[in-house]
Amino acid sequence: MPMAISDAGAWMTGTLAYEGKAPVEVRDVRLGPITGMAGARLTKDRDRDAEGVVLLEGNLSKGTVLISFEQNHRIGRFSVTDKGLGAPLGYLTLPPEVKRQSSNKSLESVCILRGGPDKGAIVTLSERYPDRTGTRQTGWLLPAGAQSSAGAWRTLQIRNLDGYDLTDCRGLADGSLLVLERRFGWSTWYEGVKMRLRRFSASEMRGGGPMEGEVLLQAGQEHEIDNMEGLSVHRTAKGETILTLISDNNFSTFVQRTVLLQFALSDGPAVVQQQAVTAKP
Repeated sequence: MPMAISDAGAWMTGTLAYEGKAPVEVRDVRLGPITGMAGARLTKDRDRDAEGVVLLEGNLSKGTVLISFEQNHRIGRFSVTDKGLGAPLGYLTLPPEVKRQSSNKSLESVCILRGGPDKGAIVTLSERYPDRTGTRQTGWLLPAGAQSSAGAWRTLQIRNLDGYDLTDCRGLADGSLLVLERRFGWSTWYEGVKMRLRRFSASEMRGGGPMEGEVLLQAGQEHEIDNMEGLSVHRTAKGETILTLISDNNFSTFVQRTVLLQFALSDGPAVVQQQAVTAKP
């Protein structure tokens, strides 16, 4: 049962139903508001702008998730049960640089490294926080077991290729990091929206320099994509690694769609193979 969050301050859980390998609908849906401390409802838009979510420990029936927020930049720890998302248990202490991000281009993603020398580390990426040269994007890594003090985070630099923004991330079992990227600009509106998946190895993340990674997938308006902002990873009973991507339609009913894509990740030359697609307004 996956969990999704909305930048309007809501959470949703449900079960993906399939016809063969194609996802066709979400069943057993539960919805609710993301709340503040002691369960208080969040009344300000800047406090509700949730962007990234990842399971920290346990499972979605009894566990803890991390949620990252834009505008009011923060990452919260939330309890989760089979009844849904609970109140926050607390917030991580973040690097001072976080405060200097643009209000609407900040902590777009949060994820956990699932293997390698940094297994268990928390990673958060800014949607768009370039260095002075504009050639590098920024993220931060909190080592597993470290207290979330301002000085405990390690800065990650991702080489800015072609002006894409960083919209989500997920750790893989081999210690590598998957990053979902999206590009759209009003000056190049005729090109439409674009998306890209890059993978960064465990060794590159520990190298200390700007990371370029490996491009697994790149797609444009001519493909079945939209404003792709969400990424999840799971393994099937047969051992396949499945990537699930979802778009944000910005509450548009005419210009944008909510699109869910699934891909199988392989170790061969064709790194990402499309497995199933569903697209609905």
